[in-house]
Amino acid sequence: MTTAVAAPESQSTELSILTESEKKQMSSLSRIVSAYRSHLANPQLDELERALVQSKAIAAIEQLLTPEILHQFMRLMDSPYGFKTDRGSGAANKGAPPYGPDTVRRCLIQAWLSGAKVTGNQFNIIAGNCYLTKEFNRLQILENEGVSNLRLTVGPPQRFGERTAVCEAMAEWTYFGKVQSLKFLKTAELDARIVVNAYSTSGPDEIRGRVESKLYQRVLHVLTGLNHDTVDVIEADTIEGSISQKSAPAIQAPRETRDEKAAKVTAQLLDGDVALEIIEALEHDLAGQTSIVAIRKLVHDRECLVNSADWSPGLKEATINSIQIAAQDRVEQIRSSRGEASNHS
Repeated sequence: MTTAVAAPESQSTELSILTESEKKQMSSLSRIVSAYRSHLANPQLDELERALVQSKAIAAIEQLLTPEILHQFMRLMDSPYGFKTDRGSGAANKGAPPYGPDTVRRCLIQAWLSGAKVTGNQFNIIAGNCYLTKEFNRLQILENEGVSNLRLTVGPPQRFGERTAVCEAMAEWTYFGKVQSLKFLKTAELDARIVVNAYSTSGPDEIRGRVESKLYQRVLHVLTGLNHDTVDVIEADTIEGSISQKSAPAIQAPRETRDEKAAKVTAQLLDGDVALEIIEALEHDLAGQTSIVAIRKLVHDRECLVNSADWSPGLKEATINSIQIAAQDRVEQIRSSRGEASNHS
C-alpha cells in the first residue's frame, strides 16, 4: 500500500515589497531631489535666486514626503542600515526621547539636497541638526572625477586634558594620474597635527575616527572647495603635487546654505570648549614648572597646536592671548619666588 504525498503548494505568488503607489512616490522624490540639486549647483545663481530655489526645493520635497513615507524612513533612524543620532543606543544622551518627525524631515531634506543617502550612515542628526559624516565625504572624494588610490594614515592620539586630543595624519591619493598628499605633522617649525574633541570615555579608535573625519573634509576641500571652514589650515606648502588646471576640470564651490551656516555656529561653540580645555591643561602644566625656558617651550607647543586647529581667527587669537597671559603670570611667580629666596639668604 502506498501513501500519496501531497505536492507542495506552488510558490507562484510573488511577495510584494513596494506598492505601485510607493514606487511612484519614490520615483517622484528621486526626480525632484535630483532636479533641485542640479539647479542649486549652477554657479550663475545669485544669492536671492538661490534662496528662492532652496525654498521651492523644501516645499516640493515636503509635499512628497507624506507622513506615511516619513514614518518608513524614521525606521532607519539609529539603525545599522540607516543613519545615527546622538540619542541612539550608546550615545551620550541616549536617555533623551528620539527625534520627532519635524526634525527628521528637515534633516532628511538637507541631507538629500547635499547629495547624501538615507542609508549607509552618510549623515547624522546631532543636536537637532544634520551633519554629513566621513562615510559621505569619503564617497564624495572617490566619486570625484580623476581621483583614485585614496589612502589615509592616522598616528596614535595624544591627549591634552580631558576633552582634547591631537593626531598626526596624512592623506594620499592620485588625481588625474598625479600623486598628491596632505600632511598634518609636528615638526620643529610647526605643529600641524589635527585637533579633535576627546572625552574620558573616548578610546584611541574613536579619536582616530574623528581625525579621519576631519582629514576626509580637508581632502574634499582641496578637490572641490567644500567645507569652507577648513580653508585656514590647508596651507599651500602642506599640499604635495598641486592640481594642474590643464589636466583637471575647474569645479565651482557651492555657496553655504542657511543650515550649513547654523551647523558652523554649533561647531564654533564646540571649538570654544576645546580652546578652554587647552588653556586649562596649560595652566595645570605651568603650575609644576620652575624653569622659564621650559615654560617658553610649553607656550610654543600650545600656540602651534592652536594655530593648526580649524578655528575662526578670532578664537585662535583669544586662545593664544590667554596662553600668553597664563605663562606670563607663572613667569612672574617664579621670578618673585627667586627674589624672596635671594633676600632671605
